[in-house]
Amino acid sequence: MIFEEFRDRELKLAYLADADPNRAEVDRLVVCDLLEFDESVYEAVRRLAAKWCAEPSVHGGKQRPIGASLVI
Repeated sequence: MIFEEFRDRELKLAYLADADPNRAEVDRLVVCDLLEFDESVYEAVRRLAAKWCAEPSVHGGKQRPIGASLVI
């Protein structure tokens, strides 16, 4: 069901995963609906996404677009 809902949606590049509302919605559906964790776990996953995106091996030195910020 989650796959069908997101199959045609565009995702931002990996280094912008934390600022991508579609990825945030996938995270919420998987963490809260599928795995049945509460909202605090979802928020922790999103904060972890921000930390991951800040890793040089992920962003490769690319500058973040103005306004790209964490989506929770």
